[in-house]
Amino acid sequence: MITRMPPDCCVADFSSLVVVANIDIARDLNEIADLLQAQRANSFRVQAYRAGADTLAGLRLSAQEILEDEGRLGLIELPGIGKSLAAVVEERIQTGHSSVLDRLRGDAQAERMFATVPGIGPELASRIHGQLGIDTLQELEQAAHSGSLMGVSGMGRRRVLAVRESLAGRFQRGQREFESLFDNGSQDISGADDVSVADLLWVDEQYRRRAAAEQLVRIAPRRFNPNGKAWLPILHTE
Repeated sequence: MITRMPPDCCVADFSSLVVVANIDIARDLNEIADLLQAQRANSFRVQAYRAGADTLAGLRLSAQEILEDEGRLGLIELPGIGKSLAAVVEERIQTGHSSVLDRLRGDAQAERMFATVPGIGPELASRIHGQLGIDTLQELEQAAHSGSLMGVSGMGRRRVLAVRESLAGRFQRGQREFESLFDNGSQDISGADDVSVADLLWVDEQYRRRAAAEQLVRIAPRRFNPNGKAWLPILHTE
């Protein structure tokens, strides 16, 4: 059991944050580890999340108190919590969710995302999510094309057409921005400008070889995959 006592001079202020229990954060870290393991990610990364979960589950002092009193550095000092995990824990405490977990689940706050589409407010976004049971913008686009979105109260023909046009433009714009990174041989990719062409080619070769040999986990793409078939191979590497 890990014990950490707060300094006598420090009093935690929870006035701006909802109290988040250590066990809830630990549960999220374990789920991240489970999903990474299922997708055959690096075993050391999987173990790092499990170790972090064990640390938080064994703490007597709230991780939220540590963050408020000592900042992220206080979290980093905990056994098994490095810089990366500290950032995940901090986000979980401050926002109530984890973007890492959202990405692995594939359901990053559906209602909030739907409300970013012109013509869909928070109330309508909640209605769409609850009635259709969809979680992503890709699924929202499918619903707009299949006609099921028309069955949601408040979604008339013009609004559905506007949603279709808005999402089509958003996805195409995202693709153009991605492709523009490679125009004229540019490799200026934010956060990855130290990756060499040789490294990228090596990863590409590994992906193709292992996918052909059926050695990779397959996931179901969200966009234009109404049957939910898992066909896209996923490779985690460093």
